[in-house]
Amino acid sequence: MFDITLITAARYDCWCYALRCGDRRKEVSGCEPGNTGCRVELRALIEALKAIRHPSCIRLALGSKQIIKGIAELLPRWKSNGWRGSKKNRPLSNLDLWQEIDMLLSNHVITAVNARKDPTLRPDSDHCAAMARNNHARLDHLSAAE
Repeated sequence: MFDITLITAARYDCWCYALRCGDRRKEVSGCEPGNTGCRVELRALIEALKAIRHPSCIRLALGSKQIIKGIAELLPRWKSNGWRGSKKNRPLSNLDLWQEIDMLLSNHVITAVNARKDPTLRPDSDHCAAMARNNHARLDHLSAAE
Protein backbone atom coordinates (compact mmCIF):
# COMPACT_ATOMS: atom_id res chain seq x y z
CA MET A 1 0.00 0.00 0.00
CA PHE A 2 1.09 3.55 -0.73
CA ASP A 3 1.25 6.21 2.00
CA ILE A 4 -0.51 9.30 0.67
CA THR A 5 -1.38 12.64 2.22
CA LEU A 6 -4.44 14.26 0.65
CA ILE A 7 -5.10 17.93 1.37
CA THR A 8 -8.25 19.78 0.26
CA ALA A 9 -9.42 23.35 0.41
CA ALA A 10 -12.55 25.15 -0.77
CA ARG A 11 -13.07 28.86 -1.09
CA TYR A 12 -16.44 30.18 -2.21
CA ASP A 13 -17.34 27.94 -5.16
CA CYS A 14 -13.81 26.79 -6.08
CA TRP A 15 -11.73 23.92 -4.73
CA CYS A 16 -8.21 22.53 -4.77
CA TYR A 17 -6.55 19.31 -3.70
CA ALA A 18 -2.94 18.26 -3.28
CA LEU A 19 -1.72 14.67 -3.11
CA ARG A 20 1.68 13.83 -1.62
CA CYS A 21 3.31 10.42 -1.86
CA GLY A 22 6.95 10.48 -0.81
CA ASP A 23 8.57 13.29 -2.78
CA ARG A 24 5.92 13.18 -5.52
CA ARG A 25 3.14 15.77 -5.55
CA LYS A 26 0.03 16.45 -7.63
CA GLU A 27 -2.22 19.52 -7.41
CA VAL A 28 -5.55 20.05 -9.14
CA SER A 29 -8.17 22.76 -8.77
CA GLY A 30 -11.59 23.51 -10.17
CA CYS A 31 -14.83 25.42 -9.68
CA GLU A 32 -18.47 24.59 -9.19
CA PRO A 33 -20.28 27.91 -9.62
CA GLY A 34 -23.36 28.31 -7.47
CA ASN A 35 -22.59 25.51 -5.00
CA THR A 36 -22.14 25.69 -1.23
CA GLY A 37 -18.79 25.52 0.55
CA CYS A 38 -19.50 22.06 1.96
CA ARG A 39 -20.53 20.67 -1.40
CA VAL A 40 -17.47 22.22 -3.05
CA GLU A 41 -15.10 20.71 -0.47
CA LEU A 42 -16.77 17.30 -0.87
CA ARG A 43 -16.17 17.64 -4.63
CA ALA A 44 -12.47 18.34 -3.98
CA LEU A 45 -12.27 15.19 -1.89
CA ILE A 46 -14.02 13.11 -4.56
CA GLU A 47 -11.75 14.35 -7.33
CA ALA A 48 -8.67 13.64 -5.22
CA LEU A 49 -9.84 10.13 -4.33
CA LYS A 50 -10.53 9.40 -8.01
CA ALA A 51 -6.90 10.27 -8.76
CA ILE A 52 -5.63 7.55 -6.37
CA ARG A 53 -5.57 4.39 -8.45
CA HIS A 54 -4.26 1.82 -5.96
CA PRO A 55 -5.30 0.83 -2.45
CA SER A 56 -3.46 3.18 -0.12
CA CYS A 57 -3.08 4.41 3.44
CA ILE A 58 -4.46 7.92 3.09
CA ARG A 59 -4.09 10.73 5.58
CA LEU A 60 -6.98 13.08 4.77
CA ALA A 61 -6.09 16.63 5.75
CA LEU A 62 -9.32 18.58 5.50
CA GLY A 63 -10.32 22.07 6.55
CA SER A 64 -13.90 21.18 7.44
CA LYS A 65 -14.66 19.71 10.88
CA GLN A 66 -18.05 18.58 9.54
CA ILE A 67 -16.50 16.53 6.75
CA ILE A 68 -13.86 15.05 9.07
CA LYS A 69 -16.63 13.99 11.47
CA GLY A 70 -18.71 12.68 8.57
CA ILE A 71 -15.88 10.44 7.41
CA ALA A 72 -14.47 9.42 10.79
CA GLU A 73 -17.74 8.86 12.67
CA LEU A 74 -20.97 9.31 10.75
CA LEU A 75 -20.62 7.38 7.47
CA PRO A 76 -21.25 3.95 9.06
CA ARG A 77 -24.30 5.29 10.94
CA TRP A 78 -25.72 6.97 7.83
CA LYS A 79 -25.31 3.77 5.80
CA SER A 80 -26.97 1.59 8.45
CA ASN A 81 -29.78 4.15 8.76
CA GLY A 82 -30.61 4.05 5.04
CA TRP A 83 -28.55 7.18 4.30
CA ARG A 84 -30.68 9.36 6.54
CA GLY A 85 -29.43 12.05 8.89
CA SER A 86 -30.06 11.94 12.62
CA LYS A 87 -32.44 14.93 12.71
CA LYS A 88 -35.98 13.57 12.49
CA ASN A 89 -34.86 10.92 10.02
CA ARG A 90 -34.42 13.51 7.26
CA PRO A 91 -32.61 12.68 4.04
CA LEU A 92 -28.90 13.38 4.28
CA SER A 93 -27.64 16.64 2.75
CA ASN A 94 -25.35 16.10 -0.24
CA LEU A 95 -26.34 12.43 -0.28
CA ASP A 96 -25.02 11.85 -3.80
CA LEU A 97 -21.56 13.10 -2.84
CA TRP A 98 -21.40 11.19 0.46
CA GLN A 99 -22.33 7.96 -1.30
CA GLU A 100 -19.62 8.54 -3.89
CA ILE A 101 -17.08 9.26 -1.15
CA ASP A 102 -18.09 6.09 0.68
CA MET A 103 -17.50 4.04 -2.47
CA LEU A 104 -14.16 5.72 -3.19
CA LEU A 105 -12.91 5.21 0.38
CA SER A 106 -13.70 1.49 0.41
CA ASN A 107 -10.29 0.38 -0.95
CA HIS A 108 -8.22 2.53 1.36
CA VAL A 109 -7.17 2.79 4.99
CA ILE A 110 -8.16 6.31 6.09
CA THR A 111 -7.09 8.71 8.80
CA ALA A 112 -8.83 12.10 8.81
CA VAL A 113 -7.19 15.12 10.45
CA ASN A 114 -7.82 18.85 10.61
CA ALA A 115 -5.28 20.42 8.26
CA ARG A 116 -5.40 23.75 10.11
CA LYS A 117 -4.31 22.20 13.41
CA ASP A 118 -1.31 20.22 12.15
CA PRO A 119 1.72 22.48 11.64
CA THR A 120 3.29 20.02 9.18
CA LEU A 121 0.21 20.33 6.93
CA ARG A 122 -0.43 24.04 7.33
CA PRO A 123 1.76 25.19 4.38
CA ASP A 124 0.04 22.74 1.99
CA SER A 125 -3.38 23.68 3.32
CA ASP A 126 -2.63 27.39 2.89
CA HIS A 127 -1.32 26.77 -0.63
CA CYS A 128 -4.49 24.84 -1.60
CA ALA A 129 -6.65 27.60 -0.13
CA ALA A 130 -4.74 30.21 -2.15
CA MET A 131 -5.21 28.18 -5.34
CA ALA A 132 -8.96 27.91 -4.70
CA ARG A 133 -9.15 31.66 -3.96
CA ASN A 134 -7.23 32.47 -7.15
CA ASN A 135 -9.61 30.29 -9.18
CA HIS A 136 -12.55 32.14 -7.67
CA ALA A 137 -11.00 35.50 -8.55
CA ARG A 138 -10.44 34.33 -12.15
CA LEU A 139 -14.01 33.08 -12.34
CA ASP A 140 -15.29 36.44 -11.04
CA HIS A 141 -13.12 38.25 -13.57
CA LEU A 142 -14.47 36.13 -16.43
CA SER A 143 -18.05 36.66 -15.28
CA ALA A 144 -17.53 40.43 -15.10
CA ALA A 145 -16.05 40.48 -18.61
CA GLU A 146 -19.19 38.92 -20.10
